[in-house]
Amino acid sequence: GAIGHFLRDEKTKAQGLELADSVIAMVGSLVPDLLDTEEARGAARDSWYRIAALYGQTGRHSEVLATYQKMIKVLGEDDGLLSSVAEFYKGRDQRDKARATYLKFKDQIKGQLAVAAMWREEGKHDTAIEIYKTLMKQDGDNTDSYQWSIGECYEESGRLRNAIAAYGKVDNFPTTYFKMASCHRRLKEFRTALALYTQCKVHEGKAPDAFIEIAYTYEEAGERDNAIRAFQLTCKNFPKSGHASRAHSHLQDKYGINVTLGGAKEE
Repeated sequence: GAIGHFLRDEKTKAQGLELADSVIAMVGSLVPDLLDTEEARGAARDSWYRIAALYGQTGRHSEVLATYQKMIKVLGEDDGLLSSVAEFYKGRDQRDKARATYLKFKDQIKGQLAVAAMWREEGKHDTAIEIYKTLMKQDGDNTDSYQWSIGECYEESGRLRNAIAAYGKVDNFPTTYFKMASCHRRLKEFRTALALYTQCKVHEGKAPDAFIEIAYTYEEAGERDNAIRAFQLTCKNFPKSGHASRAHSHLQDKYGINVTLGGAKEE
C-alpha cells in the first residue's frame, strides 16, 4: 500500500509515518464509545488489531505492545489476544516472555503445545518431549498425537532409533509404517524399510506411495535393476496418478528409459 511505498525510501519515510498516523487516528475513531454488546466489542477488537499492525509496519514496536495491553485491559484476556502478544514477543526475540504468555492461555493444553513447539524451534527437543509426556497424562484422549510428536522430536534431533520406537507405539497404519521406514532409510537399513513399505501396499489409498518409495529405496541401496523395475511397476499399476508421472520422468531422466504410463517400454 501507500504507507509501505513511502516507508521504503528514506526521503519519503516521514511522509509514510505521517500517513500511518492519520490512518491510525481514523481507525481509532471507529472504536465505539460503549462496548456493551458483542458487536461493539468485535468492532473495537478489529480496529485495535489494525492499529497494532500499523504500528508494527512503521517499526513502533512499543506501541504495538501498548495497544495489545490496552485491549487486554478493556476487553479482558482471551487466548486469541494472548497469542498475538506471544507472537509479538517471538518477533522481537523475547522468547521467554512469549512462553510465559502462552502459559496464561485458558486452554492450557493449547498453550503448552505452543511452548513445546518453541522449544523444538530452538533445538531443545528433550524439553519439548517432557511437555508431551506431561500432556499424555493430562489429556489421555489424545495420547497418540503426543506420542507422534515425541517421535518427531527424536527424528528432528537425529535420534532415529528412538524415533522408530516412539512412532511404533502409535496405532495409525499405514502412516506409522511410512515414518518408520523413512527413519530406517536414513540409517541405511534398506531391507527393513522395504519390508515396511511392502506391508503398506495393501492399503488402497497409500499403495501408490508405497510402490514409489520402494523404488527410491532400492535406488538408495544401489540396486539399480530392482529400482527400475519398481518405478516401472508404479507406472503400470497407477497410470493416472501423479506417482506414475514422477516415476516416468525419473526413469527417463536418470536411466534413459521410456515407458508408457501403462508400464510398457516404448520403442
